[in-house]
Amino acid sequence: MPPKLIPKGILDTSVWVKIILDKYYLYRPTNRFLRELDLYDAEIPQGTVTGGLKKIASLFDPILKEIEEKNKSACHWHADETRWQVFELIEGKLTYRWYLWVFVSKDTVFFILDPTRSGKVPKEHFAQVIKGILSVGRYVSYKVLLKDGRIILAFCWAHQRREFLELANSCPELEKRAFEWVDLIGELYQLNGIRVSNLSDPEAFRESDEKLRGAVREMEERIEEELRQKKKDAKCEAIMKSMQNHWKGVTVFVDYPEVPMDNNMAERTFRGAVVENHLMIYPNFHRGKCANEGFGVYPGNLRLKIVLEKEQDKSALLR
Repeated sequence: MPPKLIPKGILDTSVWVKIILDKYYLYRPTNRFLRELDLYDAEIPQGTVTGGLKKIASLFDPILKEIEEKNKSACHWHADETRWQVFELIEGKLTYRWYLWVFVSKDTVFFILDPTRSGKVPKEHFAQVIKGILSVGRYVSYKVLLKDGRIILAFCWAHQRREFLELANSCPELEKRAFEWVDLIGELYQLNGIRVSNLSDPEAFRESDEKLRGAVREMEERIEEELRQKKKDAKCEAIMKSMQNHWKGVTVFVDYPEVPMDNNMAERTFRGAVVENHLMIYPNFHRGKCANEGFGVYPGNLRLKIVLEKEQDKSALLR
């Protein structure tokens, strides 16, 4: 018989695979899984599962390291961060608010759980990267990467569109004006979608590229014109100024057709983690990292992650 995952343990390797898939792929709390087993008179103590996960966690460290390096070797990433409650007090920190960061490349997803939302997290992650493009929101912490010119920041049009929608909802008198901008952004998406679909056809791509660039120029001119107007609403003016200040970043996609206009990929990647986080009791965490290829959750001393190998279409397990 093949050796057990945990020597002298009572559970076979196939049982651990079931536990990990149920917990980190289906996002079901362990106590619910164990309650289901009770229906079949197959009782496994909670302590056996918790202790076992602690023991096998280190087995996945080498794979985690390889995926971290593969993530850093890419040339384009999506990144985002979200608040994360960690019920563990550490020296110098008085609250339980931590942050989960995600860095998504074409082949990998890499998570970092950190006590802060500061620029040191992306700065450390990309410290050895020679060059690349990072799709992000306009949060200031990412802008630390602009200092040495290695990383180009591509800012998200979905965030920009969201600002105009919020303006329309909060200021009914500006609803018409706000939705005009929503429609203009929608036209950019449409023109860029046509252009990207023509990547394999040089002539069609050239024509669609010219149309897109013309629309981008017209939008820039409209921003400048609206900012020159003397009577402006303060909220609308703030949005316009922000868009103008970040214009270089929001138009990165124009010169790099392979870069999406938005950062939706990073936001979608968080869904599994958030679902699991809300379903389970928050455990104590230590600062850590987690990676996966396909989908994933987050790091921590008990966190074993599932990896879907896209290229080979087979499953593996990662911490």
